[in-house]
Amino acid sequence: MPKIIIPYSILALAYIFLASSFHPVIAALLKITPLLLLLAWVARAGGDFRKYLLPALGFGLAGDIAMAFQQLIPGLGLFLVGHIFYMLIWCRQWDFSRRWLQLPLLLVAALAASQLLVHAGALWPEVALYIAVIILMAAMATVSAVVNIAGLIGVYSFLLSDFVIGWNQFIEPLAWASPVIMFTYYLAQLLMVITIIQYQQR
Repeated sequence: MPKIIIPYSILALAYIFLASSFHPVIAALLKITPLLLLLAWVARAGGDFRKYLLPALGFGLAGDIAMAFQQLIPGLGLFLVGHIFYMLIWCRQWDFSRRWLQLPLLLVAALAASQLLVHAGALWPEVALYIAVIILMAAMATVSAVVNIAGLIGVYSFLLSDFVIGWNQFIEPLAWASPVIMFTYYLAQLLMVITIIQYQQR
């Protein structure tokens, strides 16, 4: 088990359960500490994928800050760029034996997209673009030899996190949205990074 899991989990849970008691600036700093830890780990691990993984995490970190200050569209834009860097990693080697996973993924994604876009109002083009990119990222991950089962759980956790954000923002406020969004997001980033580093080590 990678040693990073315990300190990462502590920092992530600290944000999830304690952020609301801090000043917004302090909460934003606490929010990005797990990603800073991942960035340091990736930088130290080295490897060919580092040139893609560092910006993927870096743009995610910037998106975290934007979201912490209620900047939805800038935040989505930063996460979108991060997803593109993940896709550059996924396409390094293919394994089409899991392509059957794309069908339920696309069906669920289409249902979620139809619900969100109906309620997105004037922001529907930006929301549609983001949905298209993250669905493409997930579809590529299902047939990437880089991504193991844990990595797929991470990818799908990212989808769930973003869907809850969209539902909470555009359809109906959810009392439990914040902890679910952050738990699934932190889980996603951790599992995706571990998957990539383990692939490099193999």
